[in-house]
Amino acid sequence: MRRQRPLLGTFVEIDAEGLPGHELERAVAAAFAAVALVGRLMSFHDPDSDLSAINRGAAVAPVAVHPWVARVISRALALHRLTDGLFDCAIACELVRWKVLPDDGPVTAPATMAAVHLLPDNHIAFDTPLTLDLGGIAKGFAVDRAVAVLRRHAGRVRYEPADRAWFAALARLPPRRR
Repeated sequence: MRRQRPLLGTFVEIDAEGLPGHELERAVAAAFAAVALVGRLMSFHDPDSDLSAINRGAAVAPVAVHPWVARVISRALALHRLTDGLFDCAIACELVRWKVLPDDGPVTAPATMAAVHLLPDNHIAFDTPLTLDLGGIAKGFAVDRAVAVLRRHAGRVRYEPADRAWFAALARLPPRRR
């Protein structure tokens, strides 16, 4: 079964097989739901997303976020450190200036992920006003979540880039024994 949906500003495609029809439909629907949740939480464009709340308020007071958002920011901070700052989700203000992202809010001065702090209980704080864009790392995390869902339904999963979309999950196994 191959399904495709517009999510995360692109087309997400899931190609799965190996389970009976209704179980396969349920597994693919659950995988798409996980991807959609990542999109709702980490969208730069949605004013109600956790990311938008962080960008609006984390320089003023710590902002509570969904555990998935905290996990992605934790990974982004680790990548920022490991790459000596080359990987930096705080590039969003530059992307707005270059008109790659929309100018939907206050434009911040350039800053780096070094000003971002992950606090206990999934709170995020900034040392200075800045604007994060989690676009690329959120898409990778969405793949992780979709694969985890498919593994729960089918057991073993492999995934690879699709020809027409950035994501394909292939579940090629018989139904899991109970």
